[in-house]
Amino acid sequence: MKQPALVVLPLLLTGLTACGSAESSDSRGQRIDAPAPVAACEQTVTPCGGDPVGVWNQTSDCLSEPVIHPYSDCPEAAITTTHREYQETVDLHNDGSGSLDVVLAVESTWQVPTLCLAEEDATCADLESHLRDTAEHDVPRGIAVDVACDVRGPDCDCEVQAVGAADGLTLDWAVVGNQLVITTDDGSSAASDFCVDGDTFSISNGLGVATYVRMTPPPTES
Repeated sequence: MKQPALVVLPLLLTGLTACGSAESSDSRGQRIDAPAPVAACEQTVTPCGGDPVGVWNQTSDCLSEPVIHPYSDCPEAAITTTHREYQETVDLHNDGSGSLDVVLAVESTWQVPTLCLAEEDATCADLESHLRDTAEHDVPRGIAVDVACDVRGPDCDCEVQAVGAADGLTLDWAVVGNQLVITTDDGSSAASDFCVDGDTFSISNGLGVATYVRMTPPPTES
């Protein structure tokens, strides 16, 4: 069982900020049939591309996979998003740079069989330490993450909460066909289907769908 990057990150950051993390591990996993506490997306994005330059305010978002399975060789392990409040404002500049502000309050539950941890000579306490260390290094400043893990029966159960606001996060962007390629500060990048239709901008990054409305018009060429 390999240790992926903190899988809670793309769950927290379903908008543009999720792009760099979504492709870094097996985190998208398989869909389960049981009802999830957070509703799955009903809408999809039909890729049409377009010019995303401008300031965009997020009006809605949803998770394609409210329950994901983070470890390919431990399918019983699951992460469930139990509560989610998320708001993002994105400023994409004409030169391919950009920034975003995000406010969020998200809760998720990790359930990992202790047998899977034991196969890696790890304990429930090790998992808690891993989540704390990864959050400390990877979660944007201004967002506080609390992790508490305990052994309950055959599983290591962890409650993860993230609350706060992060302003002025920087990114680079490029349009390739009908996909928006986002590169984050750590150098990771990923392409997501998107569509700009007038003053509406929708993007699907594999973890969910986010929709934005234009706050300012794009710059005009002189």
